[in-house]
Amino acid sequence: PVRLGLDVDHAMYPQDGFNFCQYACERSIPTIILDAKSDNRFINNPLVVFPPHVRMYVGAPLRWGNMYIGTLCIIDQKPWQSFTLQQGEELCKMATEVMHLYDAATNVSSPEV
Repeated sequence: PVRLGLDVDHAMYPQDGFNFCQYACERSIPTIILDAKSDNRFINNPLVVFPPHVRMYVGAPLRWGNMYIGTLCIIDQKPWQSFTLQQGEELCKMATEVMHLYDAATNVSSPEV
């Protein structure tokens, strides 16, 4: 099933250095982590070690003007074997479309870059 967000009490987790989405927003390309338990950046992340036991994360930044406000991401509790460049490009296109829909729904245009 598709869900919006994680069923996690974010107050339990420190934000600095532990946030998958924060890391993804610091990059202009998709962040692809096929197995978080094998990735030194996230191996001790509370979201990996404790429930929900994130193993795979792919995130494309959601950009509003020159600000990154979140990510469109795919999360799984099982590691993945691959995520192709083409799939990454499609996720980025979807992230761009999400922001166009946001602009249309709020009737507020993104700030100029």
